[in-house]
Amino acid sequence: MVVILILSLLVILHELGHFFVAIWLKIKVDEFGLGFPPKAIKLFTWRGTDFTLNWIPFGGFVRLHGEFISPETKSDFQAFHQKTAWQQILVMLGGPGVNIIIAILTFATVFSIGGIPVSLNQQPRIAYVAPGSPAALAGIDLKTNLIGFESVQTESKVTVPIRTISEAQQFVSEHRGETWLAITSGACQGQVCLESSKAAVLYFRTKAETPADQGAMGLVFTEYDIQFYPWYEMPFRGMWHGLIQTYELTFLMLNELGKLVTQMISGQGVSDAVAGPIGIVHQAEKAGLNQAGALSIANFLGMLSLNLAVMNLLPIPALDGGRIVMVCFGYFLGKQRIEKFENYFNYGGFIFLVGVLVLISFRDVWNIWLQR
Repeated sequence: MVVILILSLLVILHELGHFFVAIWLKIKVDEFGLGFPPKAIKLFTWRGTDFTLNWIPFGGFVRLHGEFISPETKSDFQAFHQKTAWQQILVMLGGPGVNIIIAILTFATVFSIGGIPVSLNQQPRIAYVAPGSPAALAGIDLKTNLIGFESVQTESKVTVPIRTISEAQQFVSEHRGETWLAITSGACQGQVCLESSKAAVLYFRTKAETPADQGAMGLVFTEYDIQFYPWYEMPFRGMWHGLIQTYELTFLMLNELGKLVTQMISGQGVSDAVAGPIGIVHQAEKAGLNQAGALSIANFLGMLSLNLAVMNLLPIPALDGGRIVMVCFGYFLGKQRIEKFENYFNYGGFIFLVGVLVLISFRDVWNIWLQR
């Protein structure tokens, strides 16, 4: 239920972004639709705009007055096609822009309340000890660094310093089934740890002995620590890290989309990691989002909002990015020259997107059924 509410809220806010930018530029909006046609009911009319509920419950739209040139709107200053190319592009950017702003503000709120992540420069900081694991039996402490291993044989003692998480993982994978002394630092705060150290006898489980959701030691390392500053600094630091988070996630999403396109072109099909609305709801519920805390839900909302912005800005027909491409073509080639092509371009793209969404949704339902 939480995921459905978040998706619905983000779609409404996205369309409101288009709507209010259009109103600001004095462009009349004929219809504000929730979902895609056919129309189910008209909810109400406000400022000359019909707000409607449609039968296909995915996404939404705004129908701009005079989007295409016609005799009736040729001299109508409220028509979309009468506006400059830059004004038209601003309307298209209104929806994704709202989603990006929501992502930044949400991430900023999470960081301001939950703390600022500080990079540990790959120091193997212990963030979690699995109950019942060798690390738990050895008494390994949280928020300490793993700084080395020593052999338990006193006659031929071997000391192996550990500086990074990858070094720790590599060493353990090469010595599964053996027992070593794990040397950990004193308690750490940020990049500073107490000078005291501790040695604990630690067994490295073999692959057959290791549970599927754990490692050989039962430890989880982190590359970041959470730090708090005076209350008056937290909103500013939170906003800065919210911007950084948005920037990094955007490029990560674009990179994954590039991999997806490469897989499809090479005939590998759509990865199982790609999910539609049904799959997103199922995965979020499976991960326990409905029972998660407010910050976890807020973080999910921010990521989903940014994903919606990035997807809509892709130069694909019927999406905001595809419509921006058509506006640019119209600016250089003339609106009337490309208008007929634009109709086919957008309708074809819409049918393609709906088809892909339906196929992915069927696959999501099938995968959910198989998991039962």
